[in-house]
Amino acid sequence: MRFENPAFDPTRLILALRRSTLFASLSADAMAALQAQLTPLTLMSGEVLFREGDPSDSLYIVISGRLRVVSRAVEDQSERVLGDLGHGEIVGEMGLICEEPRSATVVAVRDTNLAKLTEAGLSQLAANCAQPIYLAIIRQLASRLRDETSGIRPRKPTPRCLAVVGLLQNVLIGTFTDSLTEELNKTGSILRLNSESVDGLFGMRGVSQSMAGDVTQARFVDWLNDKETRYSKVLYEAEALNSSWTARCLRQADLILLVVRAREDYLEASSRAADLYGIGDTAKKTRILVIVHDDGDTPPNRTREWTLRIPATRHFHIRMNNQRDFARLARFLNDRSVGLALGGGFARGIGHIGAIRAMRELDIPIDMVGGTSMGAIIAAQCAFEWDFPKMLELTCRYSADSMERDYTLPVVSFLTGRKLSQALTAFGANMDIEDMWLPYFCVSANLTRAEGKVHSSGKVSLSVMASSRAPGVFPPVTWDNELLVDGGLVDVVPSDVTRDFVGQGTVISIAVSPPIEYGNIDYGLSFSGWEGLRRQLFSKRERVPGLLELLMRTLEFGRTPAARLRHLADAYLTLPLGDFRYGDFRRGAEIEEIGYRFAIDYFGKWLEANGRPWLRSD
Repeated sequence: MRFENPAFDPTRLILALRRSTLFASLSADAMAALQAQLTPLTLMSGEVLFREGDPSDSLYIVISGRLRVVSRAVEDQSERVLGDLGHGEIVGEMGLICEEPRSATVVAVRDTNLAKLTEAGLSQLAANCAQPIYLAIIRQLASRLRDETSGIRPRKPTPRCLAVVGLLQNVLIGTFTDSLTEELNKTGSILRLNSESVDGLFGMRGVSQSMAGDVTQARFVDWLNDKETRYSKVLYEAEALNSSWTARCLRQADLILLVVRAREDYLEASSRAADLYGIGDTAKKTRILVIVHDDGDTPPNRTREWTLRIPATRHFHIRMNNQRDFARLARFLNDRSVGLALGGGFARGIGHIGAIRAMRELDIPIDMVGGTSMGAIIAAQCAFEWDFPKMLELTCRYSADSMERDYTLPVVSFLTGRKLSQALTAFGANMDIEDMWLPYFCVSANLTRAEGKVHSSGKVSLSVMASSRAPGVFPPVTWDNELLVDGGLVDVVPSDVTRDFVGQGTVISIAVSPPIEYGNIDYGLSFSGWEGLRRQLFSKRERVPGLLELLMRTLEFGRTPAARLRHLADAYLTLPLGDFRYGDFRRGAEIEEIGYRFAIDYFGKWLEANGRPWLRSD
């Protein structure tokens, strides 16, 4: 409910005016005249200040809190976030000066104190000090115009206020928040608030449960928002019931952590989550589902049932006895996640195992992992958190077996794909991608639509199978009545998908498909298969690529878009594996060792030059 405050906090008002780009340069007399024209206003989280198309009759100065500016796209009427406004920033001045309707909708994303200047008040102010006011307005409009014409778009801010909400009574929120706070404190100053601590710090019993319209409301809103300016993050610990304090936590939050215990009643939890969505604009805020496990002895299962019933942007599995899981969540909340993208290359992809071993030894975190083709298979093993001996042993054994004695009449493909399908089905153990310890994705090529497809949900085995089905070698996979084949056709090293996940974090991409020198081979205008066989068997001077090798090499055309997108990666390794053939799975240990040694050397130099950006607090 929007309501006018009886008075400003003079200190907060002066700070906001001095910080504003429009009024900061005013003289003391002009500033006093401005203050006389301002009307205090409090907006609760989720309330709309004004809508796109409304008449422009006032401008507003943010004293404390945060506003979000959104607009609807003409083509599909989807909502687009234009930016967030905080302490000292001004909104509504362009429409007021230009006498045009509002060009966007502005909504409070947390409880917000504002100062309102009406059109009449601005006219009165300009009559007394016209020159400084209009000079400030011209500078403001020029700055906005410069940003728009140069294509500058505001960066989405890192969440500062987090609400931690337990969806079930048996969730130990205090214990969970203890561990999360410990990790967040390593890169910044964290203030943790619950109803009891707020009453004590504010110095008034019951203030945490106060509601809109209470006489202390404006001062309490200022007090909470002041904490945000003093700390890197504020953690609001909600109560088990839908109390006024819980509602306050949700209104103040930029991001909401919905915490549940694994193997509990997801129907009860989803009902509780639905109740929360009616508070303020909670349904529009970023929500992360956190599924806590007592330990890692039992792998996650039935996670998809949670994610389907509790809508959230992402989900995380957190083992309460594993601080690395809390560190991974903390990096995500700080926009410092580390994502790993693994490229395709058949047997050469075993080199990824060596690179992962090097990253683990050098304590380079892997917060999410994805890949294409063989990169998808190795990435899945990494997401299951297998150790490298297990990854190497199973990959070499099953991959080699799947390529042998599986030939068929080459009407659709040379191989039936039966052995590989059996291996991947056993490997996935009928699990969903949602059940992996680490967030995971893989890429396939959709022949029906002639486009790439990103798999980040659904059955692990079928997703990995689709990503690694080389056309001509294996038959396509049918998915929702569409044909999918090896993702190397469209994106052999998916740096772009990884960047979308980690945002401003760190992307590490690894390629295993370097250029290959075939030598001076001339097939002529026509070529006999018998001649090709003779050269392969008896010529020591030529490396003649056969049909299977040529088919597999065409998959690496995805290197071209991957190379264009390599700027999206902070570290891009191309493992020196050009001397190995596509089917050299029996040489897996040798390939893994080369990948390990190259990665150890590369990452050692990279860390020396770049440090560990995931530990930075800026």
